[in-house]
Amino acid sequence: PPHELAESIGLYFARMTQAIMETGGIVDKFIGDAIMGLWGAPHDLPNHALAACNAALACRKIEAEINNLLQEKNLPTFFTRMGINTGDALVGNIGFDRRMSYTAIGDNVNLASRLEGVNKFYETGIIISQNTYQQVDKVMLARFIDVVIVKGKTSGVRIYELVSSIEEAEADVIDFVKGYNEAMELYI
Repeated sequence: PPHELAESIGLYFARMTQAIMETGGIVDKFIGDAIMGLWGAPHDLPNHALAACNAALACRKIEAEINNLLQEKNLPTFFTRMGINTGDALVGNIGFDRRMSYTAIGDNVNLASRLEGVNKFYETGIIISQNTYQQVDKVMLARFIDVVIVKGKTSGVRIYELVSSIEEAEADVIDFVKGYNEAMELYI
């Protein structure tokens, strides 16, 4: 029912927005049940790729907490898919004289959106691009999934499933991901 949906989505937006903001990000907009977050704008943010990954992992934990509350009320749960890409974008007040919106546009923004959707195909939750992975690979554990050509692109992009921070990962998970990534490199 609408009132239960409003309550659930309100809780979801509040908690997820908090995780984005606590990592130095801003919420660009809500698009239906989606949240578009930005890091590194309007102010420079060192390690913005890492901040975005930390936010995604925090959101995954928050989602589990929210889902526990929803299950207790016999309400449908959420499954959030996230796409993260790092790169240049046009950021600012965009629109026309009667309607402006602070936002980001460009190929790198589109790629992040496409990666969110690619999660459906790979049955994953958080996909990051190679651009992001190269900036966080020393501190984040990510599984090399594939090279994909997303809509609007003509060349392949390496994609990775963000698993956890290396610091928080169990030794067997680190070993598994390392072996998996080595096998994928041989396959490619």
